[in-house]
Amino acid sequence: QSARTILNVVGFPILSKAFFTANPFDSSQLNPPLGSSAYKVGRWSAGAWIEYERVADYWGNDLPVNRGQNNFGRIRIEFYQDRT
Repeated sequence: QSARTILNVVGFPILSKAFFTANPFDSSQLNPPLGSSAYKVGRWSAGAWIEYERVADYWGNDLPVNRGQNNFGRIRIEFYQDRT
């Protein structure tokens, strides 16, 4: 039981209390949240596309587990809706 609990907890993202105090989690908004990953939200068009930009001074860059990861300076994801 405790091993499973630990695995569940380490999978949770790190969230900023200050950010979500100012931007309630349960309200609709288009403010990108703070994060702790190798990429941050860059440009976007709501419902159409989003671009993530690599964080140059990402805290985990030199960790062995990240070797060969996070190779793209920018990642763009485009959303397509099937209206049929």
